[in-house]
Amino acid sequence: MPGWIALLLFLGSLGEGHAAAPEILKSTNPNRKTPLWVSLSKAVTGEGKLSEVYLDKYALRDLQRPRRNGPRTATADGRRDETPCFGERPAEIAAPSKTLADLSRNAHTIIEGRIVQRTLGFFEDRPGALLTVRVDEQLQRDDTYASLREYLVYYPDAVFDVGSAAYCIRPATHPARPRIGDRVLVFAYGRPIYSPGWLIYGQASNHLIFQTAAGELVPPVELRDELAGVRITALDQIIHRISAP
Repeated sequence: MPGWIALLLFLGSLGEGHAAAPEILKSTNPNRKTPLWVSLSKAVTGEGKLSEVYLDKYALRDLQRPRRNGPRTATADGRRDETPCFGERPAEIAAPSKTLADLSRNAHTIIEGRIVQRTLGFFEDRPGALLTVRVDEQLQRDDTYASLREYLVYYPDAVFDVGSAAYCIRPATHPARPRIGDRVLVFAYGRPIYSPGWLIYGQASNHLIFQTAAGELVPPVELRDELAGVRITALDQIIHRISAP
């Protein structure tokens, strides 16, 4: 999606000097009238409802439709509602990603860093999260991405309430539920989706490896056997392996 997205609003600095995730990312595709990304703080009105300004009528219809396979949650008046639990959208990236060699060979850039912020909202009209990752190491495979101090990384893991309704999204197969303080290794297959190129949108179930603040390595399902076979239990070991000539 290069050239499709422009930053509409960027919120200065916060906390420990890292850049806040944007509240709105507006698509420059003339056929899309609502933002590509809107934070939860913008997507919910003062009356506690989903905004008709930032979510189109079709998205609102789908978001308000109960899902039969969703977990049950109690509403304030004691009734039981279903939680619409969406699956991740495909990133439409066909290059192989089943092994470390595949990931290292096919990524434009590889970043490793710590999650310093996690912002909930709606990405392409579905629940999701933007992870602000402060980069500790970056392996450039070509000149597609700049070398930046921080990147935003989309990850489809979110659970939140809007009024009496609960919403969630989960990756198709990735078990990670990343939080602030966790580390992540990101293999950026796709091109930057807007200038200056600091948002990475990939296939969450395949292109990200996490390590929790407690030290537990959480790889994609496809990589479990390979990593166990070579006794890799930490991101530093992976970085050393893919950095070797």
